Amino acid sequence: RNPDLVEHSSLIVWLLVIGTGINVIMNIPFALQLADGWIKFPFYQAAISVVLQVPSLIILIRYFGAVGAAVNWVILHIGFILITPNIMHRRLLTTEKWAWYIYDVGIPGAGIIAVGLVARFFLRLDGYRLPGQIIALGGVWFFAVLTGIAMAPHVRMTVKVELCRLRGNL
Repeated sequence: RNPDLVEHSSLIVWLLVIGTGINVIMNIPFALQLADGWIKFPFYQAAISVVLQVPSLIILIRYFGAVGAAVNWVILHIGFILITPNIMHRRLLTTEKWAWYIYDVGIPGAGIIAVGLVARFFLRLDGYRLPGQIIALGGVWFFAVLTGIAMAPHVRMTVKVELCRLRGNL
């Protein structure tokens, strides 16, 4: 409820959400690598990440403060999403790289981002108290999740099968 705090921290939170969103996307490839028993690749990826991130974090924090740290988080995960699948798909699911980028990440991600942008520009929470703001943001989150499910063919099919299975059991 402090407008000054919101004004000075909103960019940091926005960047951290973007980096964390990409991190979440990369959990499935990471789990696939571990399931295959391919632990060297994630290990080397983490080691290289530390070697590159520590100096860049020090530099970015020195010149840009907390915003620099948040930018570092985003850069790290953009690197992960651009590099990791290209290496991973040479060994695992060799024909699935572009399907993963387009159908599993790109199209659902675009739908979720669109919901977020519409909410950002058209949803005004200024006149609401905290419970109303939480309900409104929960509604945006729920609609974003539904949009992501609707735009992801494999997830949509799985949800449909599970709903039919549940209906049959009721």
